[in-house]
Amino acid sequence: MLGLVREFCHDHGMRFRVMFKHEIWESTTHRQNVALFCSRRFATVRPEHLERLERHAAEVGNDATYGSLAAALEPACARSGEAVLQALTVARRVEIDLTRYLLDATPVTIH
Repeated sequence: MLGLVREFCHDHGMRFRVMFKHEIWESTTHRQNVALFCSRRFATVRPEHLERLERHAAEVGNDATYGSLAAALEPACARSGEAVLQALTVARRVEIDLTRYLLDATPVTIH
């Protein structure tokens, strides 16, 4: 059964890896990042944020950095840009590896 899921995910450009329950929360960094991003799930994402997201993707491609995308989303306030980026991650418009420390250079993928 998991082989079919892996094949489906691969065919649709998604990554798939089997993980055991104990592997999900091994790192405190991962737990803290998940808690932070979950707390941003209700942050307001306005239409202009989506326009800026699309514009940034057109300028730099779908692979960007955490800092560059946050600055593009809210040029006047980096913290607000990070909150919008985190909300977009929860909404699956942006992909980021939450097991790593969040730095301006952390890679993100725009969907």
